[in-house]
Amino acid sequence: MGGLATAARPTGVGAALIVLLLSGMTAQGGESPASSLRPFTAHYAWTWHGMTVAVTQMQLARIDAARWRYTSSSDPRGIARLYGARPHMASTFTIEGNQARPLLYTAEDGTGGQEHWSNVTFDWAARRASGVYSGTPVDLVLLGSEGDDLSVQVSMMLALQSGHALDRLAMIDRNTVKTYAYTPEGRITLVTRMGPVDTDVYAVSRTGTRRVTRFWCAPRWSYLPAKVEQRNHGNVEWALEILDVNFADESPMTTSPTSAVQKAGSTPALGSDPAPFLPRIAAVLARTGVLGFSP
Repeated sequence: MGGLATAARPTGVGAALIVLLLSGMTAQGGESPASSLRPFTAHYAWTWHGMTVAVTQMQLARIDAARWRYTSSSDPRGIARLYGARPHMASTFTIEGNQARPLLYTAEDGTGGQEHWSNVTFDWAARRASGVYSGTPVDLVLLGSEGDDLSVQVSMMLALQSGHALDRLAMIDRNTVKTYAYTPEGRITLVTRMGPVDTDVYAVSRTGTRRVTRFWCAPRWSYLPAKVEQRNHGNVEWALEILDVNFADESPMTTSPTSAVQKAGSTPALGSDPAPFLPRIAAVLARTGVLGFSP
C-alpha cells in the first residue's frame, strides 16, 4: 500500500518492485475497473512509538482517458524535522483488468541523496522494467502483475471494490522476491477523526519475520485504508491514521489535517539528546508516503 496497499515496510522510499498476486482478477458486472476509481485527496498522520513524525498527502488524479497518476508527499512533524527529508513519490499507470499497470514510478526524499531516489520505467511491450529503485539499478523481466509502491495500492483497492478476495503477494525488494500471506480478519467499526466508519481488516505477514501489518479498509471510501498499523513481536512499531479524505465527486469535508495532528497528543519526552532516535525515525519517515508492505 509510503504512497496504499500497501503490510508496510518502513525502510527506503520505494525499495522494491511489487508483484501483487490476486485471486480472481476479472471485473464483475458491466462497470469497468477504471470507472470505479474515484479521484481523491487524503491526509494521514504517521506515528512511531506514539510520536507523530509526519503528515502525508495522498492524491489520485486522472490524466486522460487511459492514464492515472497517484502521488504522495510527506511533511515531517516533531522530532522528525531534525532529519530534514520531504519524501515525494509518483506513479503513472493504466488499468488492466482489476490491476493498476505502472508506466513510470519516481521517488525522492528531498535531501538530494541517492539512497531513496527512484526512477523506473515499465515497458510492457518489451516486458521489462528498467531504471533505478532506491539507488539500486533495476533491469527486470515483467511477468504481467508487477507494480510499484503506489500503483500496487490502487490494485488492492480495485480488487476489493470488485468483490475479489486478496490471496497473497510477492515483493521484489532490491532484486529479492519476498512473498506475503494476505488474510482477511473481518469487519469492524473504526473510530476516526471524521467519525466512525465500517472497515474490512486485512493482515499481511511473511514467513521468517514476526512483523504483521494490518489494514482497515473502508468500503464507503472505495476501500481506501482508514488505518494501517505494524506490530513486531506483538508491539506496535508504527501506525498511520486518516485525517481527512475528499473525493472529487463529493462535497469537501471540513477536517483540517493540521488541527487533527495537533489534537493527536503531545510528543513524548525523549531526553535532551534525540540523536539515538534519528536513524529509525528517518527510516520511518522515508516510508511515510506508502501504505505499503514490510520486510
